[in-house]
Amino acid sequence: MADLVVGSAEFRNLLKQQRDTFLRLRSIKEVLRIVSRACHGQLPQQYLDEISRGEPMEVRVGFGLDEAFVGAWRDALDNLLKDPDADLPS
Repeated sequence: MADLVVGSAEFRNLLKQQRDTFLRLRSIKEVLRIVSRACHGQLPQQYLDEISRGEPMEVRVGFGLDEAFVGAWRDALDNLLKDPDADLPS
């Protein structure tokens, strides 16, 4: 199954989405830091807290997931075990 998955365009796209998402998140975090510095400490504390906020990357209570996206991949991999021609999510 691993050969089928890693050879698929869908899996390569998933990896690209991960790289793109991290790039976007780092960029957003940097812009928020720039905004904070430009305001010379005058932002209300709730916004400073939000700017410095980090979230876990693993599944944890209180930190949601896109269940439809995760479920589509989980179901597709289950289907692939039964049918090597089954589709992966695009």
